[in-house]
Amino acid sequence: MKCPRCREELTQVMTRRGVVVDACAKGHGVWLDGGEIYHFVEHPREIGKMLARKDAEKRASEINCLKCMDVLMENGPLVEKGDPLDLCPRCGGMWCDAAELGNLNRVLGGTLDPYREILDILAERSAGGPSEETAPAGAGEAEAMTPGVAAASVLRPPNLALASVVVFSGLYALLFAALVLATLYADVSIHFAVLATLLLLLFQFIASPWLMDFTLGRIQSLEWVGKGQLPADLVRFVESVTRKNHMPFPRFGIIRDGTPNAFTYGHSPQNARVVLTQGLLDLLEPEELKAVVAHELGHARSWDILLMTLAGVVPVMLYYLYRLLVRGSKGDDRRKKGNAAMVAAAAYLLYVVSEYVVLYLSRIREYHADRFSGEATGSPGALAGALVKIAYGLAGRPSPKEEEGDGKRRISLDSAKAFGIFDPTAARGLAIMSLRGGGELQIRNAGQAMQWDLWNPWASFYEWGGTHPLPAKRIMALCAQAREYGQPPPLAFNLRQPESYWDEFFVDLFVISLPWIGLIAGAMTELIRVNLFLPGMLIGFGAGYLIETLYAYRGGVFATMTVAALLKKIKVSHVRPVLAKLKGRVIGRGVPGLIWSEDIVLQDETGFIFADYRQPLHLIEFLFGLFRTGKFIGEQVTVTGWYRRSPIPYIELQSVTVNGKTYRCYVSLLKKIIGVLLIVIGLFVFVTP
Repeated sequence: MKCPRCREELTQVMTRRGVVVDACAKGHGVWLDGGEIYHFVEHPREIGKMLARKDAEKRASEINCLKCMDVLMENGPLVEKGDPLDLCPRCGGMWCDAAELGNLNRVLGGTLDPYREILDILAERSAGGPSEETAPAGAGEAEAMTPGVAAASVLRPPNLALASVVVFSGLYALLFAALVLATLYADVSIHFAVLATLLLLLFQFIASPWLMDFTLGRIQSLEWVGKGQLPADLVRFVESVTRKNHMPFPRFGIIRDGTPNAFTYGHSPQNARVVLTQGLLDLLEPEELKAVVAHELGHARSWDILLMTLAGVVPVMLYYLYRLLVRGSKGDDRRKKGNAAMVAAAAYLLYVVSEYVVLYLSRIREYHADRFSGEATGSPGALAGALVKIAYGLAGRPSPKEEEGDGKRRISLDSAKAFGIFDPTAARGLAIMSLRGGGELQIRNAGQAMQWDLWNPWASFYEWGGTHPLPAKRIMALCAQAREYGQPPPLAFNLRQPESYWDEFFVDLFVISLPWIGLIAGAMTELIRVNLFLPGMLIGFGAGYLIETLYAYRGGVFATMTVAALLKKIKVSHVRPVLAKLKGRVIGRGVPGLIWSEDIVLQDETGFIFADYRQPLHLIEFLFGLFRTGKFIGEQVTVTGWYRRSPIPYIELQSVTVNGKTYRCYVSLLKKIIGVLLIVIGLFVFVTP
């Protein structure tokens, strides 16, 4: 974006609130996305009233919106006795010249937090030249990146063959050790159990492709297509790749849904199936589509399906052994019971370790499939662009023709996980930001979406339990591969991390642990008075649970914001929310093709986001999805809720209003009631003789 006054390119300034703002280093003007101002003010209710005020003095501005591009902004005072500001009537974006921002800060009593900080940083830049931490992030621009990110991105993933051998050796060594312990110390005859489990897993592997065919065909309306129904250039590309790698042309299927995703399954490269969604075909450019298909072919070529199945045998066997030993520890022989219990505990520990080892192997194979795609297409940036669109939803809104069409264009989450282009079980939503008219992608702004992945400690926590690496890390690896090929990286992530976010992480972790801390503290009252043991545990757990609930479902003003403004927030997690109100159109269900899916996908002028509808009983959710959600599609709605990230952005609904009728969610209320009841019951037990 460029300053509308002096035409200088705006630079990105990271504030202490963990929010990036775009500022002009020359004129010190600042651009705030719609709703972004709420991240900085102490009294959001007052700002909301000001923004909602219909001012007769508003007139057409002389500048276009920096995001919408084709929309003329409105010029008018935001506050009484304030300078006129430029506001976009479509996306809510705000342009503030330096004097206007200063006056606004004074009128608000100095509560516009980033004002002085932004001016200080810009003054430093003006005095000392462009600094690395505020250099503009753009496709093919400056190479300087966050040091930790740069170091990570230039390293190649581990050698696939060596990593696979080491992982498989370790996994089966764990299994062998557990079987030896069970045989020697628990007197358990496990030969039949092992044989039965292996036969079951073998049957599951052999039958799984046809089971997937049946399930996808019945539930998600999968259609098998021939070469003539695929883009001609894609067919030629696949024929070239498969011929070079001695593979047959795979069977292609299409799910007629707007979700941009792809996955592969089958036994081997000889009978691999590649499934694409209609949304992927509509959303991606031809080179990006080839890159995604090449990623899936990389999985098939490396025998990932078979190898991951074999790796998955170990956790299954260890867990089965644990259950078998638990049952064996219930006999009369005290020695056998003790041995069986100890071996069962060891088996469970090895089971947990093996699960994480398998996930590690899965993430390595994802990196190698990405690298195979870059080699096959000769353009790693193509897959990077596709990942930005798919994982973050960073793609332009539908064109007017698409919006006026048959209404079948949908963006929603895919429930199929098998070697997808990203892990939908970790993705609670699709988010989009920094759009331009006509659906043009601004990949340079992907850096703002990636900051949470690269800086927030919760991101690494989630990655450990995921089948796929974080999208930002995959994009960085692809950028490094592009540099190896002498190509400009599609994205330069130039912002230096302004602070550590570990303090917020440990606060979140402490809050999550409060119910158990309270339970232990209550149990320790046994040391003081015997009759405090049970009531102490109830009161301690209830108090911790109530505090956690109040923290995760904090009250206050649900300020009107945009998806773009929410996506910039780094200090957010699944337990640390941002209160938000969004207005937009429902464009699909949470799970495509599932008629009882209760969740919705909401589109505003700046993006798409997954809205999670939760109720105390799953039956209520099922009935809501069956009879209500489908009627919302295509309707304009207003939702309020708690914006969270784990790791992909989503909003947990408090309410959704459509056609003047409001539907509320009561999970937060129920949790508060449970916390209070536990405390009351504990007090009652304490005072009862």
